[in-house]
Amino acid sequence: MSCQLWCELIEDIRVNGKCEVNVFRFIKSCLFSLSVQVLFLYRISHFLDSRLGVVGSYFAFVISWFSQVISGCHLNPKARIAGGVYLPHATGIVIGEGSIVEGNVSIFQHVTLGLKEGANAGYPTLKSGCKVYGGTVIIGAITVGRNSIIGANSFVCSHVSEDSVVAGVPASDIKSS
Repeated sequence: MSCQLWCELIEDIRVNGKCEVNVFRFIKSCLFSLSVQVLFLYRISHFLDSRLGVVGSYFAFVISWFSQVISGCHLNPKARIAGGVYLPHATGIVIGEGSIVEGNVSIFQHVTLGLKEGANAGYPTLKSGCKVYGGTVIIGAITVGRNSIIGANSFVCSHVSEDSVVAGVPASDIKSS
């Protein structure tokens, strides 16, 4: 397997396990953190899907299905998720196949990053430093800017600029300057 895969896995363990220089905490994170397990299964399925053709896609599907069974999360193997993504409550998260998630992003429970058809068709991109709180739906070919915060139970279907705080249905800027 590639060095990039291992580096991303170590970064996931570091971020999700809040690992210090404590070997017991590291082992606990590897064995019992659902966030680390979900990201590990995603990384393996993404690797298989992107490198081994049709056979790899089949195994990627099986691994992705298993991940959904144990966590209720669907991280599509075709999505691009950087190392160091923080999933504090890895339950019910859906990341569609064209979504891009950069490092240092926090995604809470029941968040959906999905496809919008018609105008603004495509999948969203989350830039580094974003925090997306529970129950949020982000759809379309939009970008959520660096260090932005998306409030709980929001519906985001338009671009979010850097350092913004948005919430609501549809989401609008609520940050007071």
